[in-house]
Amino acid sequence: AVEHIEKGLQYQKNNYKVLYMLGRCYGALSDNEKSLSAYKMALDFNPTYTKASFEIAKIYKNIGDFDTSRKFLNDIIIISKDSKSYELLLDIEIQTNNLSQALKIGQKGLIANPDSYTLLARMAGLYNELSDYKKAKTTAKNSMKIKRNYAPAAFELGIAEISLCNKVAAKEAFATAKRDRNYRKAASSYLKPENFEHYTSHCN
Repeated sequence: AVEHIEKGLQYQKNNYKVLYMLGRCYGALSDNEKSLSAYKMALDFNPTYTKASFEIAKIYKNIGDFDTSRKFLNDIIIISKDSKSYELLLDIEIQTNNLSQALKIGQKGLIANPDSYTLLARMAGLYNELSDYKKAKTTAKNSMKIKRNYAPAAFELGIAEISLCNKVAAKEAFATAKRDRNYRKAASSYLKPENFEHYTSHCN
């Protein structure tokens, strides 16, 4: 694919969408340097092409350059209020243990994108991290109102319910999350009788 795209660029050097595709191909080959180069060339021809900016931000986050990643994400938000950019910013602040800043970013993101079920699920996880289980429960349920049985939200709902000693509701939430292969192992672990008893020991 890279060979074909590079041949095509000989005739369309300023085609930013093709350059974006080239960046995606190099990304799939784990060549961050060439991937970044392609995305940045795409932005040279179209500075408002946020798809390229977002991929650049992802690369910088993955290599641990959080400041540069933040810069690109904030630039995207100025242009488009993109929910995925808020989510990635939220993840960066959680990863760097800056939970108060993560909360502010998430709240701003939900004002701009109130129907983003993925952002709602992430915020539910953040509220669980902050031990604000009532808000985590409400936020997770709001996510699942938009996308029924959304596994990330169901898992966070399970954690909130188990922390609030709502045992039946917790089991139902984890059973929903368990249907998704990405959450099957973690949800099943919570549902094991000995583990469930341990996590609800504070309820007795």
